[in-house]
Amino acid sequence: MKKFKCLLTAMLLGCSTMSFAQFMNGGGSSSSSSDNTPWKGLRFSYDRTFVNIDIDDAPSQDMNGFSLGYVQSFSIAKKLPLFFETGAGINFARYSDSESDSETIYGYTISAENKWSTTTLGLTIPLNVVYKININDKLALKPYTGFYLRVNLMSKSNDFLKYKVY
Repeated sequence: MKKFKCLLTAMLLGCSTMSFAQFMNGGGSSSSSSDNTPWKGLRFSYDRTFVNIDIDDAPSQDMNGFSLGYVQSFSIAKKLPLFFETGAGINFARYSDSESDSETIYGYTISAENKWSTTTLGLTIPLNVVYKININDKLALKPYTGFYLRVNLMSKSNDFLKYKVY
């Protein structure tokens, strides 16, 4: 907890130092009124989900997925372009793999093919602190730090094992 407080203090100090440097020219007259304007909107992202299975010799699963969500920001400082951003979204991820093996016994070849897949659906909640740097009237950089909470709503696994004897 002490490390987290030190990190948060350093981040806020860095943000205030950057904004001080931003408004040095012209005594603050270069700032526009849109610096503290909150935003809202849709967010679409590619997600990489890692699943560790708590069974001996089970491989970890690296799942490809995407998120679709809504975010809303709230200004948390009157003079700094510092915001708190939160929202909600849906995360979908899928993993599939297959394995095959064959063995010859008494002149017969037995072939086994195993296919499995896992699909997950989750609720995501971002909790971020954002510093907005306006480049011009239509473009801004918004570096952020924070937490990304996820609650799994559904997980489905399929396992297919097929044997062939010839």
